[in-house]
Amino acid sequence: AVFLSDRVIVLTRSPGTVRAEIPTALPRPRSWTRLVEDPQFKALVAKVLALVRDDNTQVSASAPAGTKG
Repeated sequence: AVFLSDRVIVLTRSPGTVRAEIPTALPRPRSWTRLVEDPQFKALVAKVLALVRDDNTQVSASAPAGTKG
C-alpha cells in the first residue's frame, strides 16, 4: 500500500473504522529498487505495520480463551 498510494488508510477490526490516515509523499515515478532502500519508505512501512499489528494484539489480548479474536 505504501509503494502504490499517496496515502494509506489503516482501519480497525470490526467494526472497521479509520484508525489512521498516513500520507506517503514519496516521489514519483516510484521504483521498487530505489524505494526499498529509502529510509522514508522504510519508516512509513514500519508505521503502517505497527498500527495493524497493535490493533491485532489488542483484539487478541481481549478475546476470550480459545478464540482468535
